[in-house]
This record gives sequence, C-alpha cells and structure tokens, in this order.
Amino acid sequence: MVHDTLVCLLAGGEGERLYPLTRDRAKPAVPFGGIYRIVDVTLSNCINSGLRHIYVLTQYKALSLNRHIREGWSILAHEIGEFVTVLPPMKRVSEDWYQGTADAIYQNLYSIGSEPCKYVLILAGDHVYKMNYQLMLKQHVDSGAGVTVGTIEFDRSDASHFGVCEIDSTGRIIGWQEKPADPKPSPHNPHKCHVSMGIYCFNRELLIETLLSDADDPNSQHDFGKNVIPRLIEKGCVYSYNFIDENKKEALYWRDIGTIEAYYEANMDLVSVRPVFNLYDSVWPIRTYQRQYPPPSSSLRRKAAAWESPWTRSSPWVPSSPAGASLVPSFPPTYASTATRKWKAPFFFPTSRSGAIRVSAAPSSTATSISPNTPRSDTTWKKTARNTTSLRPESSSSCPSSACSRNRSRTPSCQRAAISTQPLRAGLAER
Repeated sequence: MVHDTLVCLLAGGEGERLYPLTRDRAKPAVPFGGIYRIVDVTLSNCINSGLRHIYVLTQYKALSLNRHIREGWSILAHEIGEFVTVLPPMKRVSEDWYQGTADAIYQNLYSIGSEPCKYVLILAGDHVYKMNYQLMLKQHVDSGAGVTVGTIEFDRSDASHFGVCEIDSTGRIIGWQEKPADPKPSPHNPHKCHVSMGIYCFNRELLIETLLSDADDPNSQHDFGKNVIPRLIEKGCVYSYNFIDENKKEALYWRDIGTIEAYYEANMDLVSVRPVFNLYDSVWPIRTYQRQYPPPSSSLRRKAAAWESPWTRSSPWVPSSPAGASLVPSFPPTYASTATRKWKAPFFFPTSRSGAIRVSAAPSSTATSISPNTPRSDTTWKKTARNTTSLRPESSSSCPSSACSRNRSRTPSCQRAAISTQPLRAGLAER
C-alpha cells in the first residue's frame, strides 16, 4: 500500500496566530524543541511509516522552509522513485494563490495526476504527534471507504477549534460540525467528542472528481473541513480512523500548536523531567537537519571571556594577545602618581591560588602587598598560570640613583617601577 500512496503535506499556512514567530517564516518552519522545525514531526512520521513519495505544498514566506527541506530531507533514493519535493504555487489553473486547503490540492492536480498512485494522503505540517500512517491506510483499504478521516477523542471544552465528527457503530462518519460553539458530545463519554486531526486519506479518482466539482462551486470556500468532507458524508463514503499513538504514553498526544499559548505549552512539555512527548525514542525517531559548524575556537573563548568579564570592563587592563599571555596596563594619569610612584588602583587584582600579589616599587616608595583574601570580581583569574606575566605602570619622571643601580640588570633606566606578580594562568580557556 505504501508504494501506491502519495503524500501531500500542506505547509503553506501563514500562521497569523503565531506572530511574531511567523514574521519571517512559514508556520511549519518555526523551530520546535530546540533543534527541530514543526514540519520535521510530520515528515518523520512519513519516513517511519515507509512513505517515500512526498509533496510539500508551500506558499507564504517559504524561503526558510524550502532551505530546510532541501538541506535536511534530501535523504531518499531518487533512483528508485523516492522523493520529498517542494511544490510552490504555480498558478497552473488559477490566477490566485491557494484559497483554502482543498484549493491547494486542486491547483496541484497536475502533479498529483502524474504520479502512479491509488491513494492520496493529505497531512497538515503544523501538528505534533506520532502516528503510523500504514495502519490508517490498511483500514482505509479494508473498509472500502472513499475517504478516511483521522480522528481523536478530545476534551469537549476545547473542541470548538476543530471539526467535530459524529460516528456510528461501524466507524462511518454520519455527522460533521466545523468549529462549533457547542460541540456534540461522544455517546460513550459526555465530556469528550471526536475531532478531526486534519488527516485525510482519499482514493485518488474520488479526490480528483470531488475537487473539480468544488472548484466549480462559486459559494464554496474550497476547504476540506468546511466544504469537501460534509459533501462526501452525504454520500456515505467517509469513515473514521481512531488515532493510535506511537508515543507510547498513557495519554494520547496530539497538539495543534497554532497559537502562542499552545506553542509555549508544547515546548514546555519537552523540558519536564518525564516529557509527555518523547523525543528520545529510538523506535520512532524524530529527525531533523543541523548545519555543520567547526568546534568552538579557544582563542575566541579566551577573548570573549576577557572582554565580557566584569573585571576587565571595570579596569584599565587590556589583553595584549588572544592567548592572554600578557596584560599591559594603561593607567590614566589620575591613578599613577609621577611624584611618589604610589599606585592607586581602582580595581581588584587577580590574585593566584597560592599567595598574594607583591608590588615592588622604587626604594623611595613602600612595598605593597595584597592579601589572597582580596575579593575578586572575575572567577576566570583564580587559578595559577604557567607563565609569569609582567605588569608595568606608567613611567615616572624621577630617577633615583639607588634605584638605577638596583634595577640596572633589568631595565636601562628607572623611568618605570618594576612590578612582579606570582604566576597567573595564561590561557583563560584552560580553566
């Protein structure tokens, strides 16, 4: 059956209720669960069900969706006729864009008719659930139905946003309400009712005949739920398929995340300790596409850590190299006294783990020591470094002769005071 089935995935929804998430992309291309797109769930159901002939019908702001399908779902064997193909609006039979779900299929009847198939499975690209479509196809063939609609038992209080079905004992749909204010309850449970999941399995010849008739009706809104299905119910050829969840949880999971509230709740389901929707299922996996990026650069990490830390933002110390091997002070004149060589630092020193930083100045000035208990505002400087970092303040005009004789081996003159520190860690990323 799967070889005789063509999938038409409706992914052209504008998603006005999901604005601003749909400001720059179509609704099925909105991210979900961190790394996924909403459309990945339905496409994964198709692949897991063995369906390999898939048309994705796009319309509004489809650039992001087209790129995702091209880069992430070109995984099938085209040599043996398998494909996932994007069908944009081509205006082959009309000058208008898609006027409804039925009109979207109608405008692509040429593509549907060119495929050698017996059944057409119409899916929505903005729902989250796990379903084996082969079971639905099997029931469709065994029952001899012209159309099979996927249904689920839903809370009656929330059913006013969907199509509500009335089903007899044989599984035939005998009544239909499209988004009613007062949904008709199920005969088995007064608090529940059967709603349409937006999944339709058609015999191809019946689909073509019905859509041609609907296109000629000037009063039709060209929608499956509003026009096509109610007409076919009158002919008695529409059956219901009761949803069987592949999520393997106690409660059935099916979400139409068409609003900000529903989108938020569906994402928050995934971060719970035991998420309702299982993304870690190896039996029924949900796949997606992730771009290939290089590993994080250690030099960029060091540079970002140095520049973004509160310590570096509040002090005049600036890393002189990406590796952070040396720090060069740039003191304003206020903080370096040229007369007394006393250092008035307005920040905390990065002390090492084993001891204090020792500041040695000219003989005329007093040596200053900073305790290891001095508070530090950046935790990245706590560990001991491998290399010694030399720190030098601004130059001074005075030059005592005793200082020159003492420091002649290190400096040509005493225009600067020598400051030595205990070793600091050179690489910020090596913490």
